[in-house]
Amino acid sequence: MTLNDGFIVNVSSFCDRWCARCALTAHCELFVKHNSDCETTTADSRMSLLEQVEMMHDAAQNHPAQAPPRETDSKLPTDLEPSSMQPSPEVVRNGRALHRKRQRARFSANASVRMAIETIDHFTLFVPVKMLLCLGTVSRDGPGPQQSDANGWGKAALLGLERMRIAWTLLVKTHHYSESDVAPFLSEIGRLQRNLERAVPNARAFVRPGFDEMEEVSLLDSKLRRH
Repeated sequence: MTLNDGFIVNVSSFCDRWCARCALTAHCELFVKHNSDCETTTADSRMSLLEQVEMMHDAAQNHPAQAPPRETDSKLPTDLEPSSMQPSPEVVRNGRALHRKRQRARFSANASVRMAIETIDHFTLFVPVKMLLCLGTVSRDGPGPQQSDANGWGKAALLGLERMRIAWTLLVKTHHYSESDVAPFLSEIGRLQRNLERAVPNARAFVRPGFDEMEEVSLLDSKLRRH
């Protein structure tokens, strides 16, 4: 773990951009630059992610017939599963009912249910951005060594997808959604996970600064408390 002026170097580069739930904000230079306000920094991060997702959506809208053509020298695997570029017919057909269920869950008295909805909302913005960074880098340069940016972004996206899967599962268990309601979402999560695991097969071995070095962080905190 590398430090610079007491901050963990690159700790914010591969995090989930959810400062309000982060244990390492005291060691994050980006967080401190945002006046050390968890809620404000999280809101700013989500606005930035939303803007990037909207740019991606606009780019896709400019090519409605198909995805952008694959570059002949791309280093991406040839067996990636394509997206249909269209929303699931089941989701479209059940849109109003799903919206009502979402609103009911959003205002549930159960804090875990409310957190599940917020988790899905957050990572719906976060995952596409990190996947684009990851796959774009792999296409150009290949996956690179274990500590490459591509592996770091890929791991962040994989962890976000897993958080979404867990959140959807909880919403089924608490009877806010049926299994058939969430099946299209879980199917898409599975497709994205498989594509990432093909593109960056060693991503899970990437060591995220701070987050995958918690013993070192604990030692650092102990030293700071003694001083």
